[in-house]
Amino acid sequence: MYSAQMMDQNISRLNEELQRKLDKISEQQRHIALLQSQLVQLNDPPPRKFTNNTGFQRDACKGSSPAIIRVLDTAKKVASSESSVLLRGESGTGKEVLARVLHKNSPRANKPMIRVHCASLSPSLLESELFGHVKGAFTGAHQDREGRFEAAHGGTLFLD
Repeated sequence: MYSAQMMDQNISRLNEELQRKLDKISEQQRHIALLQSQLVQLNDPPPRKFTNNTGFQRDACKGSSPAIIRVLDTAKKVASSESSVLLRGESGTGKEVLARVLHKNSPRANKPMIRVHCASLSPSLLESELFGHVKGAFTGAHQDREGRFEAAHGGTLFLD
């Protein structure tokens, strides 16, 4: 038969044991939270900064998102090449801004950058605009006209 004193001691002992186990659970939960945060950091490293250690001029090309950093890193690599560059994107996404950044950082920077808004020209006018024409080539051609390809020779031609 249990006495009241023995029951009190048992309850006291059980409460102490319960408290120790709760403390241990809390400690383990904190450890789990720490491990989870470390795992998130390993899987999702903080965005790196665009490093501009070569005098690359980004001008109006603003932003620090991972996407714009990748674009600027690529632009930095291709700006010094003689390759043609195709910039694709929705209207208003900054293709012309990026084209100007590429031009400014290229060996062609001291040559002209010519922009042609192709959608505003009819097919026949587009041909004359891009390639030029000689006097008398068609009605209204009163003088020779240099085309945009020739005008941009050695520089950059941006066809929008």
